[in-house]
Amino acid sequence: AEAADGYMRNFHIQPYQMHVHKVSDTAYGLEVDFDTSLAGAELSMRYDDLAQAEALLAHAQQTFVTMKAYSDELRKRGHIGLKPEQRTREWQRVMAKVHLRHQRWQEALGLLEPYLAWSETFRDSLSLEERLPYFRGTSQGAYQDAILAHAALYNQTPSERAFDTALVALGKLKARHLKDAL
Repeated sequence: AEAADGYMRNFHIQPYQMHVHKVSDTAYGLEVDFDTSLAGAELSMRYDDLAQAEALLAHAQQTFVTMKAYSDELRKRGHIGLKPEQRTREWQRVMAKVHLRHQRWQEALGLLEPYLAWSETFRDSLSLEERLPYFRGTSQGAYQDAILAHAALYNQTPSERAFDTALVALGKLKARHLKDAL
């Protein structure tokens, strides 16, 4: 105990600061666990292992609950936290892909539409140099997934409304491409 107290005095670390360091280390470990699970789920879908993708997404969701609690604790202590909204939206984007594979079109759209709305707001916060790579990296695929879901719904139940909705989804992607070109 004396050695630990001496160490803390020599390096000007108070017990409160040790608690903050432990909270931040744990939070960042959870962050890596969440991000790795999400990336693994996307990779599993590329190899058509939907069961593994769903298991990894469930693990990411469980990790997120704990990670958000630690993020809130960090924010209380003046740190920036772990961007829980961004991770929520990324989880939605990947889960929507699973729904698309199972041809659950409405469920996919229920996740894609909030992701796309958030994505546009997030994109606007990026520098001009970061916007185009961000769009081409993840956002464009989500737009394409939304078009696929709307087209599939139209194919299931052809109606003028379903057709118009699919055209609007296509128009949003084209509008984003035009804005980026300008």
